[in-house]
Amino acid sequence: MLVHFNDLFDYIALIAKKHCTFRVVTPTHSEIYITDPVCVEHILKSNFQNYTKVCQMLGHHKLIMGDLFGNGIFAVDGDVWRHQRKLASLEFSTKVLRDFSTAVFRANTAKLVKMFSESADLLMRSTLDSIFKVGFGFYQRYVDLLRRAKRHFNIRSEASLKKKIRVIDNFVYELIERKREQMKNTKDDRDKKDISSRFLIEREKNPANLTDQYLRDISLSFIIAGKDTSANTLTWKQLWRQVR
Repeated sequence: MLVHFNDLFDYIALIAKKHCTFRVVTPTHSEIYITDPVCVEHILKSNFQNYTKVCQMLGHHKLIMGDLFGNGIFAVDGDVWRHQRKLASLEFSTKVLRDFSTAVFRANTAKLVKMFSESADLLMRSTLDSIFKVGFGFYQRYVDLLRRAKRHFNIRSEASLKKKIRVIDNFVYELIERKREQMKNTKDDRDKKDISSRFLIEREKNPANLTDQYLRDISLSFIIAGKDTSANTLTWKQLWRQVR
């Protein structure tokens, strides 16, 4: 995997064509890769509660991704995961999608299609650039044997990563504060029907557990989660228009 690091996904896909399930053993841990749909359903649906992303919140995944995602939905399990998923799922109900989200996406899609009508590929590039600068650094951590030493001495890739996370933190905290002020100064319920609003309202009920740090973790996770899905949707929508 180290030899094929620059084309890692292609290399893994090549192995997966030969073996639906395979194991990679490293000096510190082992990983199991699964492409069999039956096994995927078993893990992600039928027996989801038996397969955790972290081990007592100190597992390998948590150590690698915790600096970025903190206690966001990508890095937690159990009750914390269920709580975030339950609140976020309200945003994707049929009624909310029809009354609120659809209008937002239509307005923004129209703007973007007009701006990028000559280049659908630019839609993907614009949303991928920033996250890859940060995200790819995290993926490298999975195979970087010197990661802990670099982190301890705050040098090289770990030092650079820390600076990037600081920029992200400032951005997300500012978003949270703006949303908090907006909710205080508006009586329009439409301004309170988004994911961040739902968690801010929940925070009023449980301020001890839903700290700004926790809200930051949640907000960032959903920003990243919605990035690729939105970009792909807009790209295919534009391509479909051109075909028609």
